[in-house]
Amino acid sequence: MTRRPATPGTPHKFNTPGRGKVANSVNLQNLINARKNANKTPGGAPQFPGYNTGAGIAAIRKLIGEQPRCEGFKFNAGAATATTINSVQLPGDARIFLGLIFTTFDKPVDTFSLTINNNLIIKNGSCQLHAMNNSQSITELYYPYPQPLTGTDLIEIVVNSNAGQVGVVQLHYI
Repeated sequence: MTRRPATPGTPHKFNTPGRGKVANSVNLQNLINARKNANKTPGGAPQFPGYNTGAGIAAIRKLIGEQPRCEGFKFNAGAATATTINSVQLPGDARIFLGLIFTTFDKPVDTFSLTINNNLIIKNGSCQLHAMNNSQSITELYYPYPQPLTGTDLIEIVVNSNAGQVGVVQLHYI
């Protein structure tokens, strides 16, 4: 590498006016606004999920609307009684009931019934066969019972337990 001597009378490249000069007001303003502008579009609007994929907001809204969701409901079934799980309420935008699954059930004689909008879906089904500890292969993480939903649905689950059981039932829906 050959070194070229500086031409007499010209300043060194690092000393040229404007080269190393920083506009303090602009950088200071950027530092102040950096936290406010994080995760926002260049125009300052908040980024919607999927903005970085190049998809439009309509496509992202459709994707979010079709996402499967899950909601769990705790229950405490008394011994030798029928216990209704009263707190079952899905969001108003739920359109399709996909299925359900119970947490671990170790009593093979416990049964349950599922009614959606006065339509009896399951009557005296085995809780153990619909539980996570069932030896059957679960490919969808729930047992499918697809049903249409209206948004103002009446869902009733009744658990009949001989010895008593505490658990969670998870409802999957879109």
